[in-house]
Amino acid sequence: MRHLRWLVVGLTAVAFTILIPEGALGGPPYQPDVFVRGAVGEGVHNATGAGQFKRLRLRPDRAKIVPYWNRNDGANPDTFFYWGCAGTGPFRVKWRDWQGTNVTAQVVAGTFSTAQLGPGWSEGMLSLRVKARRSAGEGDVLRCGVLAISWGDGTQDQAGYRVVVTA
Repeated sequence: MRHLRWLVVGLTAVAFTILIPEGALGGPPYQPDVFVRGAVGEGVHNATGAGQFKRLRLRPDRAKIVPYWNRNDGANPDTFFYWGCAGTGPFRVKWRDWQGTNVTAQVVAGTFSTAQLGPGWSEGMLSLRVKARRSAGEGDVLRCGVLAISWGDGTQDQAGYRVVVTA
């Protein structure tokens, strides 16, 4: 329950507490919001990643490090689990948490999680290091998203990068 305190001032001051059930203040009770550089995907909620991917150009034998953020857009405190892409074919992938710890195995398995976030709270949760191998050809593509899953009710959101090898 959230407690809202009101003070009525007049000839007599009266203070009282109103109890409001969680989720009653509007918006969905549970809603992760994953987004990437440039706020791509911020405020857009869907599990497919539609409208939430940013293009990232990469040359063969080069690597880039890019951020992912998460915000709790739900009305209730929540913890989120994350599932992210693995390296395939011409791409190598490494995930790190906000402290720089290698969490690749947990992210790829979908077991990496946040601490509980209050409504509206966000964190710079993950960074992705993606490398195009020397053998990568022009036009090779890796769709590398992060799917956030609410512990509260399983609601999902996805955002990411569409990595394209260029000459």
